[in-house]
Amino acid sequence: MAKYFVLFVLVMGAFVAMLIVYMIMLGPVQIADLSAQSAMRIEAIDTSVVHKSVALANRFEPFLASPAEMIASMLAVGEEANDIVYRGYLRMNSIDFAVVEIMGNRYIVRVGDEVAGYVIYGITDLAVLLNEKETNTFAVVRQYAASN
Repeated sequence: MAKYFVLFVLVMGAFVAMLIVYMIMLGPVQIADLSAQSAMRIEAIDTSVVHKSVALANRFEPFLASPAEMIASMLAVGEEANDIVYRGYLRMNSIDFAVVEIMGNRYIVRVGDEVAGYVIYGITDLAVLLNEKETNTFAVVRQYAASN
């Protein structure tokens, strides 16, 4: 029993010694870091040179708009694509996926994917917003059930 007590005292002594060395070595680093942060100053933005204000508008209001209004707002951005067929919509782990058919080939895509010269910009259960890379124009593909 005495051996275990001596071993415990030695281990605790080594732990305290390492803690003291840690505080001596890394203590000044933290103090220097805090003083460097407090020395930084952020200048105020000068708005006197602004010529006109910019109004940001939300073109896609899926929670407030009806399906017809949402598709109409997407069509206001681009034209309806005729060479692409929107086959289905699925959602896994909070990520929207669309099944699209382009030139007879089916693809499962998500926002940001590039397929057959298009970049997928937005996916809803009713429509997909695409950007054609060659002409940099937007195209909208409706799901077949949404057009009825």
